[in-house]
Amino acid sequence: NLYNVDFLIDFISEDFDLVIGNPPYIENKKLKNIEYKKRLVNRYKFAYRLFDISIIFIERALELLKRKNGSLSMIIPNKILAADYGIKIRKFLINNTELKEIVDISSLPVFGKTATYPIILSLKYVTPKYMNSIIVRRYDKMIDLTCKNKEKLNVLPQKLIHKIPTFVFPIKGNINLINYIYEIFKPFSEVVKDLKIIYRPFGFINWAKNLNAVSKNRHSDEDLVLLGTGNVGKYYINFEKPIKIAGKTLNISYFNFQENLGKYWKDLKEKKLIFREIAKEMTWVYDSGIYANLTGLYFVRIPSFNENKLFSLLAIMNSNIMDKIFKILYSSLHLAGGYLRFNGSFIKRLPIPDTFPFSLSMTGKILQILTQLKFDLDCENLNLKLEEFNLKKKYMNEIANLISFFSNLNNALVKLMYLDDCFLKSNIDYSVVREFLFSKFTNKIPFKYLLPRFNVPNYEFFQLSELESVLMTIKKFYNTIINDKVLVNQFNDILFKDCFHLSKN
Repeated sequence: NLYNVDFLIDFISEDFDLVIGNPPYIENKKLKNIEYKKRLVNRYKFAYRLFDISIIFIERALELLKRKNGSLSMIIPNKILAADYGIKIRKFLINNTELKEIVDISSLPVFGKTATYPIILSLKYVTPKYMNSIIVRRYDKMIDLTCKNKEKLNVLPQKLIHKIPTFVFPIKGNINLINYIYEIFKPFSEVVKDLKIIYRPFGFINWAKNLNAVSKNRHSDEDLVLLGTGNVGKYYINFEKPIKIAGKTLNISYFNFQENLGKYWKDLKEKKLIFREIAKEMTWVYDSGIYANLTGLYFVRIPSFNENKLFSLLAIMNSNIMDKIFKILYSSLHLAGGYLRFNGSFIKRLPIPDTFPFSLSMTGKILQILTQLKFDLDCENLNLKLEEFNLKKKYMNEIANLISFFSNLNNALVKLMYLDDCFLKSNIDYSVVREFLFSKFTNKIPFKYLLPRFNVPNYEFFQLSELESVLMTIKKFYNTIINDKVLVNQFNDILFKDCFHLSKN
């Protein structure tokens, strides 16, 4: 039978054995009819937050299916797997249906040039068996559809999704490892009670109007420095890249204080961390209270954290293992070109330790100083003074080697912090690295910039003699580490241990 009615509001029928669907791809903001949207919210219990229309189609299909015998298969946007608006329906699905298969075709041009990232979700409307597993198939290229590639097949035990915050469906990577980590570590927002994640602080919708506060000139001590998304790199600020925003191209400039924008100004003037919303990997940088942004960056402000704790957190967030944890949980929501969306709500749910060792503060600060210094010295348009040029000539190769070393050291330390119990259960004891991780070092290294680019209170820059002293301190710390052969051997072993194939015993 054919029906020409609104399936969501007007369609009435008996129970179905099978529902197959391809709902229209309509985001919440594109539901222009406000009255119709209100009817959906009042009618459907899974119309939650900024829901898209596919959520409602699934709920309606479940209403029409025969309980115990009905089956459903729909091609829908991949956002249902992890987006905030899918929390309620994900919880219902894992508790009340047997999820049979998820086919990830989000990398294929299924609908031509349309920016959609679909999956095919298949389920049986029956109370799930305890041992039910979801078959996950992933197709990255069209040719994958015609060949049996077992490497692109994953098995996801349905019961394990219960343990993941907001019931995210992790369709890539090792879910056993994710569950192991969440058994030991709590989500970021639970560990850090005064966590503030700030996004678009000067307006969520009409932020572009605040471009009139951008100026080449500093007006007061309250002024900040405006950054664009592309200015933030891992451990450094790219001061040379123009900001492209609202059809305009700007250089990094002052963002003059305005009374009407004062709600978040105090937080932005404090020490904090910044991370990119759109990136290929976790991309965080320390901010001593200098920068503002209109869109594309998140600010992490934790009043109870001093500078050392912030640098320790920075080291954790920029580590390889944290990047892999994020991608196991949220890479299903990928964008074109391998980019991911690092939403603040996702960051709040990442597993975080309740201690922030000083050793990680050291590696985080060293990496930011060296990475920022390398960027500054690499700038082609920079007119270095003779003394600065000589410093570049003297240290440039050494700086690159030190960055590589401390990056590897940091990755090993953070990895051990998350997986130490797992290693110990496998009779692997990295006791020397563990002792190093929780050591109290006496080295004091200040964080400053190389060049006096901006005249704002929290922007400090090194005198060359001071910078040379800092570099010598870093080199001494490096030499102390490499002269301990047991320590180096253990951290290299941790670094290359294929922990993402470890599973809980």
